Amino acid sequence: MSPLPRELSVRDLTPADLDRVLELNEAEVPKVGSLDSDRLRQLWPLCRDRFGVGVVPDAFCLTLGPGTAYWSANYRWVSERFESFVYLDRVCVAPAAQRRGIGQAMYRAVERRAAADQVDWFVLEVNSRPANVESLAFHERLGFAEVGRGEPYGDGAEVVYLARDLRAVRPGD
Repeated sequence: MSPLPRELSVRDLTPADLDRVLELNEAEVPKVGSLDSDRLRQLWPLCRDRFGVGVVPDAFCLTLGPGTAYWSANYRWVSERFESFVYLDRVCVAPAAQRRGIGQAMYRAVERRAAADQVDWFVLEVNSRPANVESLAFHERLGFAEVGRGEPYGDGAEVVYLARDLRAVRPGD
């Protein structure tokens, strides 16, 4: 992974960041699912204590661990198949900030926290129909592998579930 530019640092998101998170999210629809303010404020407490990180104002990612009361069909798919995981619910990088190592830096931050908690898998989904070609290529470069496919929305759209084994990157294992 390439280094993060010095002027940027990954940090935990705060409630003050939520308006910008919503703005970034909606600018990336349909690459990510739409989210309104009420839904974000319901999702935020599920993420904030576990891996909600960002490079605000340019990017954010929201992740959840196992046992979370989250309504997402994709999260449910992951929960039924993995016991020890961090699930990436969404990641957005503003178009003007892409290709600067920001996404990689956020993933490194998530992986560091996951390693500290002895989490085994980093799992997410990417749209495969219609294909989010950039995201699929990004995750392939980072070593994510396909672990399944699904049509969770019932609208003809398909996602590919991708996972990265974190046991191989944990120090001391």
